[in-house]
Amino acid sequence: MKSCVFIQTYLYNDLFFYNIKKNSWVKSEIPNPPPPRCSHQAVVVPQGGGQLWVFGGEFASPNGEQFYHYKDLWVLHLATHTWENIKAPGGPSGRSGHRMVLSKRQLLVFGGFHESTRDFVYYNDVYAFSLDSFSWSRLTPSGSAPSPRSACQMTSTPDGAGVIIYGGYSKVRVKKDVEKGTIHSDMFLLKREGKDGQEKWSWSRLSPAGNKPPPRSGFSLAVGPAGRAVLFGGVCDDEEEETLEGDFYNDLYLYDTAKNRWFPGVLRGAKSEKKKRRRGKRSAGEGAETKTEEESAPQGPTEVVKEIVTEDGTVMTIKEVIPGPQDEEEEEDEE
Repeated sequence: MKSCVFIQTYLYNDLFFYNIKKNSWVKSEIPNPPPPRCSHQAVVVPQGGGQLWVFGGEFASPNGEQFYHYKDLWVLHLATHTWENIKAPGGPSGRSGHRMVLSKRQLLVFGGFHESTRDFVYYNDVYAFSLDSFSWSRLTPSGSAPSPRSACQMTSTPDGAGVIIYGGYSKVRVKKDVEKGTIHSDMFLLKREGKDGQEKWSWSRLSPAGNKPPPRSGFSLAVGPAGRAVLFGGVCDDEEEETLEGDFYNDLYLYDTAKNRWFPGVLRGAKSEKKKRRRGKRSAGEGAETKTEEESAPQGPTEVVKEIVTEDGTVMTIKEVIPGPQDEEEEEDEE
């Protein structure tokens, strides 16, 4: 007896705005948006009444017959609610899983990967897009660069003189049809030196003190108060030739950019369970299985308030609203 598993992939190009004060989402219908995609990058800048810049990503058709990477650059003018496709030559090649960040008057793009039916390649190149001249340039920093990777995180330093890159994921082919992934836990500083128009860039490897996060990829990183970067979540996959086991995280770590030091965020309040995923061989005639284990959902809606206490006594508050099963059913009915 044979079993078949049909997988359909749907990608989106819809746009939502979240109002922090009102704690509400609003879907916005703006004509002529970028094509549907995932694994792209977006950065908001204040100029021109506010702009949202989007670069790259990947597309897959529902039946999987089409798959390709984008290398296009778009800007959403928030003041006029209009999309614009920026035609600027000399930019990065098509890719996804890269990272993009604002550094002074430039958008910096690092890393990512490109995959086809025959092969894959990971990048560690750096490109800069000028918000003044609307032009691309490839940077050639001195020093030892990070190894090629995707799914890392990148954030600007508080003084705007450079960017910090942490972690990520890459894979290599160990046999003809066997690939092995690597989760990176190293950290680098890309520093700008010199004056505008005569800028030089350099790589240096950071060796932060303190309690570093366990290795992971796909996490989020945002700059918080007092120059601290806040890291949340991610996944650590243990891959063998035909199996994959992964741990998903919901912990918090803070990185003090001034002291070059990691420390965990100590949570006050209940901590939810981690999730796992497993993939492995099934019996003959059956395909691989991916399984996610999770605890039963609360009967909510439930509001969970947690506090993060930093080493110097600073308290940050997180509020999470967990919808109940009835709320989820109502949302499905509306769709």
